[in-house]
Amino acid sequence: MQQPIYLLQTMFQAISEAPDFPTALGIALRMVCETTGWNYGEAWVPRADGTALECSPAWYSNANQFGNLPPAIEQFRASSQDMIVPFGEGLPGRVWVSQQPEWIHDVSSLLSTAFLRATLAQLAGLKAALGVPITTPIKPQQPEHDLTGERQVIAVLVFFMLEPKSEDKPIVELVSTVATQLGSVIRQKQTEEALRRAEERYRSIFENALDGIFQTTPDGKYISANPALAHIYGYSSPQELMAGLADIEHQLYVHPSRRSDFVALMQRHDAVSGFESQIYRKDLSVIWISENARAVRDHNGKLLYYEGTVENITERKHAEEALRKSEAKNRALLNVIPDLMFRISKEGCYLDFKPVKQDDESLTPDEVVGRNLFEILPPEVAKQAQFHVDQALKTSEIQRFEYQLLEQGSPRDYEARLVVSGEDEVLAIVRDITERKKIESMKNEFVSMVSHELRTPLTSVRGSLGLIIGGVAGEIPAQAKALIEIAHKNSERLVLLINDILDIEKIESGKMDFHLQPLDLIALVEQAITANQAYADQHGVKFVLQPTVLKAKVNADSDRLTQVLTNLLSNAAKFSP
Repeated sequence: MQQPIYLLQTMFQAISEAPDFPTALGIALRMVCETTGWNYGEAWVPRADGTALECSPAWYSNANQFGNLPPAIEQFRASSQDMIVPFGEGLPGRVWVSQQPEWIHDVSSLLSTAFLRATLAQLAGLKAALGVPITTPIKPQQPEHDLTGERQVIAVLVFFMLEPKSEDKPIVELVSTVATQLGSVIRQKQTEEALRRAEERYRSIFENALDGIFQTTPDGKYISANPALAHIYGYSSPQELMAGLADIEHQLYVHPSRRSDFVALMQRHDAVSGFESQIYRKDLSVIWISENARAVRDHNGKLLYYEGTVENITERKHAEEALRKSEAKNRALLNVIPDLMFRISKEGCYLDFKPVKQDDESLTPDEVVGRNLFEILPPEVAKQAQFHVDQALKTSEIQRFEYQLLEQGSPRDYEARLVVSGEDEVLAIVRDITERKKIESMKNEFVSMVSHELRTPLTSVRGSLGLIIGGVAGEIPAQAKALIEIAHKNSERLVLLINDILDIEKIESGKMDFHLQPLDLIALVEQAITANQAYADQHGVKFVLQPTVLKAKVNADSDRLTQVLTNLLSNAAKFSP
């Protein structure tokens, strides 16, 4: 009995000083081997995902202490490190499942199904083997020495000898006793290791986080801060920040009541989320921050401190302000546009609606949005609108069409323009063109009057004056002839003016006829100069043709092109020095 007690005492002392879990396992393996005569020891632990067992970095070989580990042992060790052993298979897997020690007389004589590394063990000269589970109570309050309650395996120790050996129950009991008592120590080391890793991860997160992280006392002093928070606040280090900001309420927030608001929310909810404030940086520049924080209390509910994160949202705030101004500007522009505007989906459903004016007669957005064209417009108009919606989405070209609605017993004319404004949606701008139609009608009536009521008598007057000048009525006095010639020229100018008005109307209505044919451009210009030379002489101007090409063909209407040249030449003669 003295041997296990001594072994446990010395082992516990050594393990307690081990820096981590693998080192503690290595110490246990070495001391068990040295005390009980095993030549080789290894430990198997669950993988991180808990699906199988893997060989721990901790191992021991008495041949290694002399610095000349046999190559076969090295190969056995290397192969073991690369292995994954399923629960219930192989020596470690069976011991894990049974939670009982297992002794093998000679592993080198077994098939690989019974001992997965039988061939490697034979090459390494390993014979007798012992697998022992390290267990701990599942329930924390269960004493470690109580073996009647439920226990869980945390590792499996496997030992080898260099010769075959039948089961030695005292050795099994000794190693089992050591393993059982070792469970609590190893579990503690595992816990310490997990805690250390968690602390390292937390420290890494704390130091490298992009957001600021803090802890503050209830009265407004920093307990801790990470580098990101120092950077956000304009300090070179957390230490400088905590030294420079000794009074958060009066030094940090732009609005003095902001800290009080923060504390009040904490008192009501024990947490705040998205708490936005303007704060002063070290250089007194102002930025926006958003805080998420919680209150930390002890088991009696006493408030200990606040902890949380800080995000610099200055750019977001500036973007929101720019967007707000842009939206206000766009809203103002939309409000002054005297047109009806709305978006329509591919299916003809109103997505939004801006009426021309707000009165009792106008439809409101609530009455229109979500409804279909065929629910709002007459069938023929709705069908026409849907066709142009489809065309706009199909061609990505602006669509334009006119339609008429009967409103309060009177017809009103509208022009709609449709343009693609998003995926499967179209923006429509509708303008009331009733007054424009009336003006166009008046203009057409005027043109008709000019054509029928003025041009016919004016042509007769011009012809009569021409006959008088030609002597049909006999010789007339020179003074009277001069006056008649002036009247004749003015009548010709009036005819030309009326023809111009009619031509413009034809162009606008698309009814102007052009007789295109190949023409000699230089000859056409020469004819225009000849026809207009008399007018140029009246203004003391001379036309000079300086062609850069001798022959040039154009496809044009001879009369219309001559008319254009005549207009240009007459203007040039009239306004030249």
